[in-house]
Amino acid sequence: MLKMNHLSADMIGTKVTFWPGFVDVLMSVLMILLLIYYLQTTIALLDPRTQTILQKQEQFVVKIEKALAHEQAIKIIQDINCVRITFSDRVLFDVNAYSLKETGEGLLLRCAQVLKGSQETDFEQIQVEGYTDNQPFKQGSNRDNWTLSTARALSVVKFLIERAHLKSEVFSASGHAANESIGDNNTEEGRALNRRIELRIFFSNPRQIPGRGGL
Repeated sequence: MLKMNHLSADMIGTKVTFWPGFVDVLMSVLMILLLIYYLQTTIALLDPRTQTILQKQEQFVVKIEKALAHEQAIKIIQDINCVRITFSDRVLFDVNAYSLKETGEGLLLRCAQVLKGSQETDFEQIQVEGYTDNQPFKQGSNRDNWTLSTARALSVVKFLIERAHLKSEVFSASGHAANESIGDNNTEEGRALNRRIELRIFFSNPRQIPGRGGL
């Protein structure tokens, strides 16, 4: 009888230890299901204009990825209300230069073909932004990273307007020098990441949907 009581106590103890763990798992599953339901509901409640913008973004991404396929030095990212195309500076420019290379012009023309097919109905604005690393120019040079980043952004804009014949009213250009780094300026690999040109193609006015580049 004493043995049976001892076993019963062990069993009770096991149940008490197991139960909180089971509750934790159950609550985790419930929270995941609630999150999925919330996301589905949020997407379903998006207004028609927002749904249209997202659809246009996705269609554009498919086209631009196809046009720029196999280009390792180019990244395409879909943000909240824009598609961001990032070009490493080495595919567009020579070192410390702001005139486009022939290979760079070819890449921009491929990109422009997709933009041409979308400019009447899809995107509303293209912001071209230039970035550099933090390495200074040689003493006595009449350039600095602000000048270089701005001049490179302007070269891209002028090429897309004058050579690719895109509408000038959708463009803006800016230079950011070594600000907004995405790599470590203490390493060559990081500095290479920071030297870049970004095209931000907005499918809605930046004033209307919160996101980088809005006023």
